[in-house]
Amino acid sequence: MDIGLDGPEDYAALQKTLGMIQVIGQLGDSLPEDPALLGEPGSDLADLMSALPEPPVDLRLSISAGLATARAALLQISGFIVDGVPTTPSVLHTLVRSALLGVGRVVYVLGPPSAEARQENARMVLRQEGNSLMRAYSAFEQFKQLNLVPPADIMAAQRERNNVVQCGAGAIREEKTLVAMATVIGEMLTANGYESPEGWPLAELMTWIFHVYSGVAHGFGWPRLVPGTDSMPGLFVPEFYMVTCVAQIAFDVTLRRTIVAM
Repeated sequence: MDIGLDGPEDYAALQKTLGMIQVIGQLGDSLPEDPALLGEPGSDLADLMSALPEPPVDLRLSISAGLATARAALLQISGFIVDGVPTTPSVLHTLVRSALLGVGRVVYVLGPPSAEARQENARMVLRQEGNSLMRAYSAFEQFKQLNLVPPADIMAAQRERNNVVQCGAGAIREEKTLVAMATVIGEMLTANGYESPEGWPLAELMTWIFHVYSGVAHGFGWPRLVPGTDSMPGLFVPEFYMVTCVAQIAFDVTLRRTIVAM
């Protein structure tokens, strides 16, 4: 399988990515396993939670799920490469896509330097989660044979919470969330005294990865029509590296937003 290891710089980038995945594992071990324990009293996340209405899906659960999905996906890819476990291009693409969607939302919510922006972005993610859950409820309550229909009182309470969260506003789609997340990373760099490299096309790269990797995950044929190697569309090594960078940022910012600095 040709993943694009064409020279020393590609091997170096891959080794750096695998090292970052180890760091992500260490950062993840520093977070509580129980999402309900995420966010010490007085932390940025605790303040954010207090400013939001009660949602149908707890924001801490969304954050924990996104991080856990990304960590598992990246560790799986690392295991394939380091241990030489046979796999396929479509599996690699699907895992990278899952990792990006999970951590993209986390950076989008917790990354902005201002509390106001974090609140606005958190409300957007709560609306995304709420809409997804309501679509599931609408499908499940039509079941006639499977004993998996949620109790009517639970659905009614959840729908009321969702109505409050939605407040007549729309939720942006996943692609737009990733583009907005790229802007958040630029803001984070600026707030910490760095400057985004001129012409840094992170938003375009996120758009590229989202569409190409989603096309593969959905079993479409069109991704084979875009540039890539003989085995897979896209430039897997630098794309894998960039998604891992976003994941490390997500874990780092989660730690910083959920503890109180001494």
